[in-house]
Amino acid sequence: MRLTIALPAYDEIASLEGVVCEARDVLATIDTSGSEILIVDDGSTDGTSALADQLVGRYPGGRVVHHPTNRGFSGAMRTSFRSARGEWIFLAAADGQTPMAELPRFLASADGADIVVGVRAARHDGRVRTLLSRGFHVIAKALLGLPQREFSSALLFRKALLDAMPLRSDGRAATILPEILFRARARGGRIVELPITQRPRRAGRAKGGDPSVIVSTLLRLLWLAIVLRVDEARAVPAARRRAIDDVAFFGGLALGAIVVVTLFSEYRGSILAGGDFGIIWSGPRALLDGANPYDPLSWTADRLRHGMAPTNSPVYAYPPWVAVALLPLGALPFDLAAIAWTAFGIACAASGLRAVLRTYAPGLPVAHALIPFALLASQPGVATFFSGQFGFVLVGAIAAVALFARSDRPLRGALSSLVLLAKPQYFVLWGWALLRTLVARRQYLFVGATVAGAVGVLVASLAIGRGALASWFGAVGPIAVGDQTATTLPAALGELVGPPGIAAAVAALFVGLALGLRFDPRGGAWLAVWIPLSSLAATYARSYDQVVLLPSIAIAAGIVARRSRRGATVFVAVTAAIFSLGSILLYALAAARGREDTSVALTAVVFGLVVASLWPDRRDTSG
Repeated sequence: MRLTIALPAYDEIASLEGVVCEARDVLATIDTSGSEILIVDDGSTDGTSALADQLVGRYPGGRVVHHPTNRGFSGAMRTSFRSARGEWIFLAAADGQTPMAELPRFLASADGADIVVGVRAARHDGRVRTLLSRGFHVIAKALLGLPQREFSSALLFRKALLDAMPLRSDGRAATILPEILFRARARGGRIVELPITQRPRRAGRAKGGDPSVIVSTLLRLLWLAIVLRVDEARAVPAARRRAIDDVAFFGGLALGAIVVVTLFSEYRGSILAGGDFGIIWSGPRALLDGANPYDPLSWTADRLRHGMAPTNSPVYAYPPWVAVALLPLGALPFDLAAIAWTAFGIACAASGLRAVLRTYAPGLPVAHALIPFALLASQPGVATFFSGQFGFVLVGAIAAVALFARSDRPLRGALSSLVLLAKPQYFVLWGWALLRTLVARRQYLFVGATVAGAVGVLVASLAIGRGALASWFGAVGPIAVGDQTATTLPAALGELVGPPGIAAAVAALFVGLALGLRFDPRGGAWLAVWIPLSSLAATYARSYDQVVLLPSIAIAAGIVARRSRRGATVFVAVTAAIFSLGSILLYALAAARGREDTSVALTAVVFGLVVASLWPDRRDTSG
């Protein structure tokens, strides 16, 4: 086996020699005749260039390629792959964090494989760098559908596979490795993962945290999510239909992102600290400061200490388990936490909706385009974006629970269902409906794991103090239930016609329950109907939370498409138009009236459309 050890290096004078020495020593112990060490000097300015020349002159089998100017992460990788002479390419960083002693294990794992991906068992990076890396992997995996746990450490490639790829990544954006993995999967390449060790960086500094690199990488990933699917659909005809769906999905998502970022970023920045995300972040931050966010005597002072205005609630507005679960968010500075929270939420929602659409509605590109567009370019989506609310995370959790229930993955499903406890008032009915469908499908492990998880969450929240739950419920409950401007049926009808309106709202909910119970709990239509019905029955709601209706629309579209693709297209077009445009008109009305209770009409209309479209499938037992 002829092997190339490729070492891209930019300003690594303090560590390069040690890495090359390690590589030479390891090569001497294995049978790799004709192998080489290839250093790619990426326009270094600290003397790395001269040192690289000295090293290859000192050690036989060494070569160096110099870039006159810095070409960035992907640019250096492209040169490494193009210049390598070996049949296999072992790619490792020149910072010395990956021990070269791992190389024999990579080679042993390469039997029958095309790519071996090193997965670090434990990281030795700073908190901010670790957070950025995890965010990159979450977004790249969501956009490109990659199953690997990570792909930014050491990797071993079969060179023939790389030579056949028309790589588009170049420059400073760190996108070339996820691009290679995407193309390899599309072409049937075999990719294996290998747990490896990582050492702390010996010297120098990491380059990936540069803000311009981060922005460039994110934008390039969005572009690649569309372009790569077009490329691979042309190269692999069998993937054409899925590629069309994915191009439609990411095109709709990108267009929605352009709308929301262009029009509402400045507004988001002006209200975020004093808005909902300021409240969400303050609870775990108070815990980390040693304070109790459920103590009414200190809550306002804790808020003021971080430059935030008092709230209408005397304590933290979310249950104790939320404050505990969000401790990692509270550990971040507020501005960074806000970016991480929104990016994480959108990634959860996008990956969840994409998975639902791929499962239920393959080959229906109109659904793949309009639903992710509505995720962002609608009043609920926009309000979730600028307020920093939970909606995007909840969309991802609902989609995950529905899919894991369908595929009988109890532990993952139970874990996903616990996320819904962030806003329990929305999921009382849907929680019952989920348990009903799990029992009907005999998924008892799922039921048990969910109940055990919920008990565990309650026990964990006692770490704050036994009185925290009672304090939260006593302070927040009356405010929420007594809010006559909330986006609920009783509030809307009660304001319009008084007490008879409240009675009419209760009657309407009973009618909805009767309709929902006509569906077979073993079928996918059951969960699709009970998502909006549960939202209608919430004791407290706001218009931004209506974003949780989107998984229901996606599931319904796929079920309708089984009997009529034209009917599914009409359903998606009408429902998405109402969701995007209708929600904006309803909110304009709410703004004029000074109360948003009438926005509940959107939930009611979506419920009606889902029930009407799925009524012929009410006895269908397929997931």
